[in-house]
Amino acid sequence: MKRTIFYFFSMAVLIFTACEKEGYLRPENYLNADIASENAKQLPFSKKTFKITITSLPNNHGLSTPFAPGVWLTENRFNAPLFKPGKSDYGQGLEALAEDGDPGQLANSLSHLSRINDFGVFHTPDGALAPAPIMPGQHYSFTIEISPREQFHFATMFVQSNDLFAAPGPKGISLFDQHGDPIHGDITHYLELWDAGTEVNEEPGMGMYQAPRQSGPDMGPDENGVVQVVHDGFVYPALNDILQVTVEPQ
Repeated sequence: MKRTIFYFFSMAVLIFTACEKEGYLRPENYLNADIASENAKQLPFSKKTFKITITSLPNNHGLSTPFAPGVWLTENRFNAPLFKPGKSDYGQGLEALAEDGDPGQLANSLSHLSRINDFGVFHTPDGALAPAPIMPGQHYSFTIEISPREQFHFATMFVQSNDLFAAPGPKGISLFDQHGDPIHGDITHYLELWDAGTEVNEEPGMGMYQAPRQSGPDMGPDENGVVQVVHDGFVYPALNDILQVTVEPQ
């Protein structure tokens, strides 16, 4: 499949052509999935509309980074639809998203999964006319419909990397409290910076095989690793210093 990815950076335009908050399951607390699933069965089916805003923040104390177009989805089976920590990438398109900021392959795979209730792609910064990464100070926003029985997932590339992405844990986030009431506000502290394990990491913001500096997609050496919270010896900014994600019921 041919895909064209536009990265807009302040100095150049690179065109790559190629085909425990309530209800949230933290990565260190996956064993509570069965409990959460049982609790969810007691909640109502009715859906609520939420506005999701993903903002790239300027970092005054270190590395700033764009974040790339990504995918979101809802599901109610607690089934780790995007990845499972300690396991290899599913081969459904997460690699292209994490390495090159291309959500197309993953979105196409999600469209064929019956266990997914709804999904979409966010790709155009608010106020822009074309798809692009969000530079510091810019944001994506989109709306979703979700019920208290469903979990919200999304993933977006940390662009100054080889294959890192920001996302909730594999069980997702509930946008409702234990009473079925919608939550609102900042949910960034429920996210992690994940390493897809598909490409060898270089120093963030410096690597020749990272999207802003490589000559095309999928250029770096394969890692053949597993998906995990990044811990490669390099220094990364705290996620909440460079990214903010908010939810607002409509």
